Amino acid sequence: MNVFASTESQQPMNAIQHYIKAALVALCCAGLAGCGVYKINVQQGNYIKDDKVAQLKVGMTKRQVQYLMGSPIIQDAFHPDRWDYVFSFRNGKTNTTGRNNMSIYFDGDVVERIVLPENYVPPEDKSEAS
Repeated sequence: MNVFASTESQQPMNAIQHYIKAALVALCCAGLAGCGVYKINVQQGNYIKDDKVAQLKVGMTKRQVQYLMGSPIIQDAFHPDRWDYVFSFRNGKTNTTGRNNMSIYFDGDVVERIVLPENYVPPEDKSEAS
């Protein structure tokens, strides 16, 4: 058996391997074309829950408010008697955004007033609105 045989017998095998490699590359490219970039939902700030907002009352102390709602996202140095709770959301799939905010004003250590967004519907009114 001649080890130094001509490469003519190997040419059809190389051509087949070449076509197989090309087909695999084409399949991989076609498979990757269907893959999109996954974008996550982004939530920032204090999530303002309706049941917690319903429990807020004028006359509560700062400590009670912080226990119920958590630490405010914004404590303005120029307005120390005002706490702002802000929540924003961006849907990664649809790229829609939403924002919800609430301000609580204190007189000393006691809640003086609670300011909710104009479009806020209390939980007990939501069932009637539907």
